[in-house]
Amino acid sequence: MNWLEILKRAKKEQGKTNDDISIESGISKSTIEKFFAGYTKDPQLSTVRKIAYTLGLTLDDLDDGPRFEKIDPSEQSHLKKYRSVDDHGRRAIDMITEHEYNRCMDAAAGK
Repeated sequence: MNWLEILKRAKKEQGKTNDDISIESGISKSTIEKFFAGYTKDPQLSTVRKIAYTLGLTLDDLDDGPRFEKIDPSEQSHLKKYRSVDDHGRRAIDMITEHEYNRCMDAAAGK
């Protein structure tokens, strides 16, 4: 699936109209219409970024190549908190995470 198809799918899933996207992104309705109709063969990166963000996507979401698994909001929250603690806190979190990971791996292996 190419980047335009990804954007079209997100637009459809969210029930957004060209008017909605135009208002939320600040891009003219005629530009949005041409964009989604495929008439804009080489759109500006800033245009693609604004449309993607309006649909709750990032430019990385438009890359249909191999990528890492998406991080859900809960994981993002944990990462933000982890980054805000000092070295002592990080060592404590790392120790607990390693312990729990090993516990789960052992359980999965039937140990």
